[in-house]
Amino acid sequence: MKANSELIKANGLIYPDLSYRIMSVLFKVHNQLGPNFQEKYYQRAIEIEFKAEHISFNRERMVPLKYGGESIGRYFIDFVIGDKGF
Repeated sequence: MKANSELIKANGLIYPDLSYRIMSVLFKVHNQLGPNFQEKYYQRAIEIEFKAEHISFNRERMVPLKYGGESIGRYFIDFVIGDKGF
């Protein structure tokens, strides 16, 4: 997603309030779980916190992966927040 210059706010963030809310969730999950678990457990905990914080999201969105204009596969994005980027 290309940033519209009108959307860029404090500290160069496009959605500063939402960005800070997301970072708060991520820090909370990391602080509670620590650094030694598999990714799937962090994803589950993040999902719980996003729901608790009323942050709308979609999990595991598939996007096509291209190189030089040709399809080379697909990629799964862990979280898409609200309708941002799609």
